[in-house]
Amino acid sequence: MELKSFFRYLGRNKTYTLINVIGFALSLAFVILTMAYTWQESTVDHFHKDADRIYVVFNGKAGEKPVMSNSMPPAYWLKDNFADIEAVCPVAVDAINNLNVRCGDKEMQASSLFAESNFFTFFSYPLLSGSPESVLADPYSVVISENFAKKMFGNENPVGKSLQISDSTFVTVTGVHKTFRRTLLPDRDLLMTVDRLPEFHDGIGRTNNNSLGSVVIYIKMYPGKDLNDQKQAVLDLYRERNWFFFRYENSFTDVSFVPLKEAYNRSALYSVTSGETMDANMADWGPREGDPQLIRLLWVISLLVLLFAMANYVNLSVAQAQFRFQEAATRRLLGASRMSVQGRLLAESFLLTLVSYLLAWLLALALRPWAESLLQESIDLALLWSPLGIALNLLLVVGLSLLSGLLPSALVASAKPVNVIKGSFRRSSKMVLGKVFVAVQAGLTFLMLASALLVSAQVKHLVEAPLGYETRHLLSFEPYEWWKVEDFQQLSDRLSASPYVKRVGMTAGLPFFGGNNIANYYNGKQLSGQFIECDTVVFNMLGLRVLAGSREENPEGYFLTRSGFDSIGIPYDADYVNLSQGQWLQRIPLCGVIADFRRGNVLWPETFFFVRAVEPGGLENARALLMEVQGSPIAAYQEIKRIVDDFRQAEYDMRFLDQQVQESFLLQMRLGKIVSVYAMVALLVSLLGLVAMSVFYMRQRLQEVAVRKVFGADNGQVFWHLVKPFMACVGIGILLGLPLAWYLTDLWISGFSYRISGIGWLMALVAAFCLLVSFAAVGIQGRIASRTNPAENIKAE
Repeated sequence: MELKSFFRYLGRNKTYTLINVIGFALSLAFVILTMAYTWQESTVDHFHKDADRIYVVFNGKAGEKPVMSNSMPPAYWLKDNFADIEAVCPVAVDAINNLNVRCGDKEMQASSLFAESNFFTFFSYPLLSGSPESVLADPYSVVISENFAKKMFGNENPVGKSLQISDSTFVTVTGVHKTFRRTLLPDRDLLMTVDRLPEFHDGIGRTNNNSLGSVVIYIKMYPGKDLNDQKQAVLDLYRERNWFFFRYENSFTDVSFVPLKEAYNRSALYSVTSGETMDANMADWGPREGDPQLIRLLWVISLLVLLFAMANYVNLSVAQAQFRFQEAATRRLLGASRMSVQGRLLAESFLLTLVSYLLAWLLALALRPWAESLLQESIDLALLWSPLGIALNLLLVVGLSLLSGLLPSALVASAKPVNVIKGSFRRSSKMVLGKVFVAVQAGLTFLMLASALLVSAQVKHLVEAPLGYETRHLLSFEPYEWWKVEDFQQLSDRLSASPYVKRVGMTAGLPFFGGNNIANYYNGKQLSGQFIECDTVVFNMLGLRVLAGSREENPEGYFLTRSGFDSIGIPYDADYVNLSQGQWLQRIPLCGVIADFRRGNVLWPETFFFVRAVEPGGLENARALLMEVQGSPIAAYQEIKRIVDDFRQAEYDMRFLDQQVQESFLLQMRLGKIVSVYAMVALLVSLLGLVAMSVFYMRQRLQEVAVRKVFGADNGQVFWHLVKPFMACVGIGILLGLPLAWYLTDLWISGFSYRISGIGWLMALVAAFCLLVSFAAVGIQGRIASRTNPAENIKAE
């Protein structure tokens, strides 16, 4: 097909071309990333040969969302009692992940998985070396990940190498597996059999049913069998043998068997769209979980941005239609049919969309690292180059070109040559469709910007909420392994000598994560609280407020928060409280009342605390240090880390207390970033369309401007006359978008027990911003048009 006229047209209308291509490419880049992310999230664990026969065991309370947390023995109970089960494979996913691994003179930290010896025949995880049937046949074997193999052995063949784990465990490398991708299980460095698990965690094992939450149980059914059909028999077995089901019957009443292909998205406990919170350090704990709500959100806002780009294309094409009427009329006069003219214009739409799509791929590749960081998940764009992916790409390009080009092509092709030659079609063009598009875009842009601002404001409100204790400039240090009090004291002395450390104290527990749980009774009433023991330095650093009493009256006594006195039901001047558990009675001396403070962040359920403060050096069971730093927090953290590392090579957690609070809102912060980015893209695409529309609109009205100025209108009057229709459309769009924005943001924020107020002011601020930016975009063109010499326009006409 001959396209010289089309390229000549694009060259003469560079603004039209650039805005359409940039708008399409930018929005399509987000669509491409969303397509790849959705594809991989929807096909997790689909690659296993027997995926259709593998199920994951979930349990929980009937009527509530189940979880896949299990202990290990139920896997073997099920295999022994139900003949429809071909095999089971329990996997301990978070037994221990800070192992010191040595090979010769080289030492590294490693994470681990523990599974049955049939792991590589049960599943279809690919091995780079070793046989699926034999790599875990020996209890003293280990299969390592390809990443760990490269770090530990470089280019050497690791098979046959001996590894020393911790102090006394030795294993031999029998295989290397490829990095786990698109699977429920997290990618760990070492994979060993469950026979070795008790050496690292004596609470988990084939016969130990005490640790719930560290094991995922997989069962493989014989073809055509489903254990859900025998659910009652399974429940009877669990109630007989699983003590969680008869001791915690308010929490565990149901068992279900979820197909492997569905387990990833069925397991999601947290979502960025919910009001729940999750500590950032827990994001990598246990099996991986999907977030179907996040996928839906990404699709909604990606398609919304794409709709903006399509609206710009249709809007600009219709506005530009009068410049194509003469060409179309000429072709019609030369014998071309209306259908052929429309087909030619649709082909041009396809070509422009294709060029934009190819550019979008380059943008998607450039934006992928940022998207992966935002979503905390790698994005495999190669999925879209599979045969099915290529078909989807082509379908998307064809569909977009048809949707975008159908109306403009039909409009141009329908013009009658006689009317075009007379000029009557141009005089009848009122750009009604363009104004509607401008209003719709303004309303949706306002919606997205308002949502982004409100999410950010709510997160800031949550992070800065008063918790009842100090968090600023306080740095906690807690080793993962058990330290003696003498070790803490020696490290404390070294830290005290640093100019960055104002004071340092020892503690067993801190407000954010609590201390020791209370699971006792008082007069038959079950209590839920926390014990914290610390020295007076920590007590003072936290700023805990004493409301009554003092430790001098009873140095061995505990302060109890006011809500603790109220929950237990004892007077504020009580000298002690007796707590019981079965036949065991604990008499707890009390020395006073302290103000309530939160465990965790402001959204966590309220609980009460027993707090015992002792003189410095008098704490018998220290588990952590708390430091008040001064000077630059970053420099202080780096210096303290250097001191700790010089003192002992060990794994530890060291974070500022306000950082702990902030990181607990990981999901909400991620939502804020996602919505903000898409809102900025939507604003950019919308402004591009608004600028282009104002250019073409004002170009059409240059003769009118000249006539008005000849009859005495000044520049200001002409300027406002040109700008007013656009601002009216933007204002109408904002007014139409306001109710929906208010409803959606209020619906989201109502999920929080502690929420921001003054939504109206935020909405007004966003509306003012949208009007100001729109006025600036249109005003530039209006100023240029209003200051043109009327003689030039009349002469040109």
